[in-house]
Amino acid sequence: MRDLLRRSVPRGVRLWLRHPVQSSRWMWHGVSARAGGAATLRMRDDWEIVCHPGAVEAFTFERDQPELRAELDAFVAACREGMTLVDIGAHFGLFTLAALKWGGANAKAIAVDPSDAALAVFDANMRLAGAGARVERHRAAIGATEGETALLPGGAGAWHMMVTPGAPRPDAVTVPMMTLDGLAQRSGVVPTHVKIDVEGEEDAVLRSGEALLRRHAPIVFLELHGGILRASGRDPLAVLDRLASYGYVHLEIGGRAAAPAEAAAMDVARIVCRA
Repeated sequence: MRDLLRRSVPRGVRLWLRHPVQSSRWMWHGVSARAGGAATLRMRDDWEIVCHPGAVEAFTFERDQPELRAELDAFVAACREGMTLVDIGAHFGLFTLAALKWGGANAKAIAVDPSDAALAVFDANMRLAGAGARVERHRAAIGATEGETALLPGGAGAWHMMVTPGAPRPDAVTVPMMTLDGLAQRSGVVPTHVKIDVEGEEDAVLRSGEALLRRHAPIVFLELHGGILRASGRDPLAVLDRLASYGYVHLEIGGRAAAPAEAAAMDVARIVCRA
């Protein structure tokens, strides 16, 4: 019955019915943005951004949740003049915007996200920031191989993020997939910073960037989704073991050193990883 429902009723309709308030608000934000509307939001005492109205709720959440604010602050503290960020799971572009501000006029970013809806907001945010050619973005997932993969749209209730289904689903969407090594090679850049937020697919991303990570050792900002990994029978410690095999043996959470076992035991660990 569930499979029949997924085949007969478009996922977008089901998500709208599941989250009518958020879906209506999202539609209104889109109309407002097309009419030239934008919002001003103070993310930190030293940072005010102008953004697409649809990004305000997510950005405010990032600002006001202590763990997320600590993650952003750790990223800002690690930014450097002229940095190059690869932003995997860029979503609405908060970390890309941070890199452009604290990396100075010569900072660049390559942003990757599979969600058309999220990238529409991302593109608007980059225009409002005057990013221009400093930002290159791709609609894709990063995974172990080049090709395609199937993902589930989350709808307005999940700020239009996409996730990997636990099993084949008739309502999944096919999106392009690239490797991190392939992306860097095609873009012709050597990143100084890599941010990874991929809702449980961390190991696939790391496998896909082995040559880059071993050779150039950029700082890696990793969201390790231990809860998702354990629920699907995978071991989050294996992700950190892979990083260690690449030379990343210095881990920090919340500004302090953290042991791999501690990070792996958390539902979500936001880790700064250095070789």
